[in-house]
Amino acid sequence: MCVELIAPPEKLSWVIYESKREFYSGIGKAKGFYNGAKYCKQTYDWALSMFMLQQAAELAFRAIAISLYGQQKRTHSIRSLKTFNRRLAP
Repeated sequence: MCVELIAPPEKLSWVIYESKREFYSGIGKAKGFYNGAKYCKQTYDWALSMFMLQQAAELAFRAIAISLYGQQKRTHSIRSLKTFNRRLAP
């Protein structure tokens, strides 16, 4: 029985394309929250600024997880998301 362990080049290029697309989509959302956090800080809305900064970090970790694993961990814990990503991105 022969098991094919290496994907054909066209499949690999598709996987790389999808990985990049997911990453840039997620990082774009994270940047939006980060910019919102900076604006809220300038207007002295500290609570909303911190919330948006937390969302930016969470979305950045999710973007990395989706691009590296093709899946994400369903949690709001930044520590858990960081640990999840550490397996492939130490």
